[in-house]
Amino acid sequence: MLFAISGRVTQDVSRDAGALSWEFQSEIVRMLEGVRLSSPVTGIILLPTILNPEIASMPDNVTNRRDGGVWVALGLSHAEWVNAAALDRIDMFAKNISNSLMRVSEKRLVASD
Repeated sequence: MLFAISGRVTQDVSRDAGALSWEFQSEIVRMLEGVRLSSPVTGIILLPTILNPEIASMPDNVTNRRDGGVWVALGLSHAEWVNAAALDRIDMFAKNISNSLMRVSEKRLVASD
């Protein structure tokens, strides 16, 4: 199964969010090695979204693709992000990943997986 995290961010948060995307993705992929899922999902792409509201906005959404994949875009508060300490940003990102996975339909990702 394909698993990726690719943040959608404005330039003022790209460096920190990009590094966290890579670290979380690498660790989750490592943890999934050798795990056999019973779900029909072919891939999950998470798109944590941290946008400066003066520049852009995008709604949260879940896209169920015909190929069996799921893309989940879920926003984080830009104001909270830019004012948060590094450890708090890690927690915010982790919660976003968890909340994003909870939005995947059980038709695609069964609860046991």
